[in-house]
Amino acid sequence: MDVFDNGLLGNRLPERKVKKLRFVELHEDTDLNGVVIPAYTRLPIMTDDDMANGSVEIDKNAIILGLAEAVRTNVENEDIAYFKKLLLADRTLIDRLLKQVGTITKDSSADDIKRNYHAIQLLRCLQETEVSFINQVLALINMIHDEIDDEDVADEMEDELFNVLTDGLKLYPESYSLLYHMADYHKNAGNFEIAEGYAERLSQNGYDNEEVSKLKDDIKYYSEKNERILYLYDLVSLNRIDDAIRNAKEFLEKEKDDWHAHFLLGWAYRLNEDYENAKKHLLESIKHGGGDFAENFNELSLASWNLGENELAAKYVEIAADLDERSVTYACNAAMMYLELKDYENAYKYLCETWRLDKEDEVLAGLVKRYEEESGTDFVHPKTLKEMDEERREREAKSAGHADCCDHGHACNGECDD
Repeated sequence: MDVFDNGLLGNRLPERKVKKLRFVELHEDTDLNGVVIPAYTRLPIMTDDDMANGSVEIDKNAIILGLAEAVRTNVENEDIAYFKKLLLADRTLIDRLLKQVGTITKDSSADDIKRNYHAIQLLRCLQETEVSFINQVLALINMIHDEIDDEDVADEMEDELFNVLTDGLKLYPESYSLLYHMADYHKNAGNFEIAEGYAERLSQNGYDNEEVSKLKDDIKYYSEKNERILYLYDLVSLNRIDDAIRNAKEFLEKEKDDWHAHFLLGWAYRLNEDYENAKKHLLESIKHGGGDFAENFNELSLASWNLGENELAAKYVEIAADLDERSVTYACNAAMMYLELKDYENAYKYLCETWRLDKEDEVLAGLVKRYEEESGTDFVHPKTLKEMDEERREREAKSAGHADCCDHGHACNGECDD
């Protein structure tokens, strides 16, 4: 099958054989799924550099994959409707896509998950029946809640879930499943008023079963719980420490595993200089779900430092800085603690990070001066954390290699530094 080259949309190294979307024109009429495509029709194909150079013949599968990719990604093209028609001429395609979106398990690879996600996106573009939208929603919910460990991928799929629900409700505004899952989506996102609105639409359409009643109860429960957490936060922020401690303890009598409340109580105790109780509740917060909340570890580092656990405190603030790489406060606190510990390598590392985030930080100048005076080393133009970690690994590898050759009783032959 001969083609005219109309140019790649992107470039990759040829040895990687990465397929990219490319538009071509056929030299001759071509039958695809029973539809005759006239010669010189401009079509999308998925191709690698070998196909681009004409060293590999372009087959019909490359055209089908190109049509699917163009439709899925909504490439700006006046012939998108025609591309959809060509794909839907394969009457088994929808069934195959529906089967595919139900195949993901906890043991699935990242590539399988990505393909499943792409299948859902393609389904949304190709088929607009209520059942198709519901199947897409259920597949996404399953992947988000049970299968995806990568936070960025999960966030992307949360966005896709919202898009599928929104598109579905435009066409089927009275759909029980779509209304229910949209209400549940907003409940989980903390948009309680919007969630209540969708739950009310269920009632207005005559859906007043046990499942809807439970949904409404859950929305009310989490809304009231959220209001109490925000109230506790306000108390601590306003320095009403005694009120904050009392209200947080009352809250935890009923919600003993709520990580937000444990964090706020730990924060209040730390401000009240009760560092033992602060540490206790901050660790409880991490245990019950606050392990990816950077401020938990920053507060824990401050409590531990005041308990004399200085090295542990420095490790905690490092975790905070790793969890929130945009925080000047965490990087600066880490630099300060490592200066106190006279660990000048790590102090330099976090001084560089503070400099990268905000070279005008008012505390930074004093810390740099102290570093230069105590270490006897000039604070040179900062390196990135990645560069410093690579240098550290190289030193460790070199040291390990030296130890290996010496441990086995062999001479270094000048290859080792020592």
